Amino acid sequence: MILAALFARFLPLALAADPTYALVQVGGADDDCCAQNVSVALQSLPFVTAAAVSVDGRACVALSGPADLAAMQVVLAPGGYTATAIEPVAACPAGLTPTRADPWANAAGLDVVVVSRGEQVDLAAALPKGKFTVVDFAAKWCGPCYPAAEKLSAYLRAHPDTAVRAVVLDGTDARVSFALPVVKQHLQWAEGLPYLRVYGPTGTSIYEGSDVDAAIAMIDRKRK
Repeated sequence: MILAALFARFLPLALAADPTYALVQVGGADDDCCAQNVSVALQSLPFVTAAAVSVDGRACVALSGPADLAAMQVVLAPGGYTATAIEPVAACPAGLTPTRADPWANAAGLDVVVVSRGEQVDLAAALPKGKFTVVDFAAKWCGPCYPAAEKLSAYLRAHPDTAVRAVVLDGTDARVSFALPVVKQHLQWAEGLPYLRVYGPTGTSIYEGSDVDAAIAMIDRKRK
């Protein structure tokens, strides 16, 4: 019943009509590494749901709202990239099909480890010793998982005694992802994604649920 409810909740998102698209002219993305960096940066924007970037300076983005060139310039500037023009299109050119980055793809410098992509995992064994740890269950197709990861990332930067162990469900939609073994193992009673389990420095469970703010507040409370 729980898994059926999860399918009912997320399949409408996965099967929704195609989003609108835009071509963006990007400067400075002249190799595969730069293209990936630009893709991750663009997907940090609330109106970009997916992105594909080529080494010839083109990006095609899927949009959930009006495109904001100035906002694109702001998120690209720290990496030395530019966005100079946006052109709405009905579909992306061949070879520029937008894909979504892993919610935790941009966690360099943080104590973040993806411990499962759908296979069963021993969460107790995955917890780092002596830290508060957030186990984040997420998926690429899960829109709310991205701002949740961003909020947790900001918290980790300010609190080095905190870590994230991520379970990122592979699959292009909820039907595929929720058939993975780790779901039956750990998400039988979850209401949806993102889903968080928080543990104290000794491995004791201190929070379980979908509210990132509540999870962070519990860590702050236990730290005192």
